[in-house]
Amino acid sequence: MLIQKSRITWAKEGDCNSKLLHSTINLRRRKNGLNDIKMNEEWVQEPCRVKAEVKKYFEGCFQEQIYGRPKLNGVEFLSFSNEDNAMLIQDFEVEEIKKVI
Repeated sequence: MLIQKSRITWAKEGDCNSKLLHSTINLRRRKNGLNDIKMNEEWVQEPCRVKAEVKKYFEGCFQEQIYGRPKLNGVEFLSFSNEDNAMLIQDFEVEEIKKVI
């Protein structure tokens, strides 16, 4: 309720470098800050260790998981020749574009 009232007041008064503005910014900074983290059943407050642990966590979240891919014995898939590959990666020519349009 208080946050909603402060937003209404902020909308009325505007962003005029007021005490309300600075108190809201400081409150948000305190609320969103990460000062300590629990690692291996102990609380760590050193900024460099906290940053390293957060980085390690998010790297683990966004790494591609490598699963055992199925193998198809005896099945041959068509593949591109080197000439076909060269044709597919070359730039479009102006004449080709005009012809299509």
